[in-house]
Amino acid sequence: MISLVGGCRLTGIRVRGTDLLGATFLACLVVWPQSLETLSFELSYLALAGIMVLGPPLEAVSAPYLPRFVRAPLAASIGAQVATSPLLAGCFALLYPIGLLSSLLLTPLVTAYLWAGLAYLFIPLPPAASRLAVLLLELIHRVIVLCAELFARAGPVRVGDPRTVLAAGAVAIVA
Repeated sequence: MISLVGGCRLTGIRVRGTDLLGATFLACLVVWPQSLETLSFELSYLALAGIMVLGPPLEAVSAPYLPRFVRAPLAASIGAQVATSPLLAGCFALLYPIGLLSSLLLTPLVTAYLWAGLAYLFIPLPPAASRLAVLLLELIHRVIVLCAELFARAGPVRVGDPRTVLAAGAVAIVA
């Protein structure tokens, strides 16, 4: 997908994200048709489609009530959860709605951890500053793990017959 975006930008072609998602979906199926049979493939594309299709309207609706730094990740999280929930419920008869709340806290923490780790790798530091940076990274990591464990305690919500959930999800998608 990144290659397609880069190619389009280099040639001056404006492309919507959903078109790129569709193109990469088809390219993956051409290269590896069996991928359509994997749950990870299905969930990945459903989540991205939910973020791209449902995220912007959800963000627009919440604009008068929430600051951007809250509404953007919340809209993306809701979009991904709404798009993937029928498949997850159909496969496992379980849903984890706490994921909406956990993503609000964990997304910025994981982002900070990744950027701090990259900075640590590429910015030379004197030994004392390096030790301090490692301590900061360890602290952020511990907070991430603690938050994830705390949210995991909420447990799943059990849903009815998986076939009914899948049928309801299919009807909702078609409608």
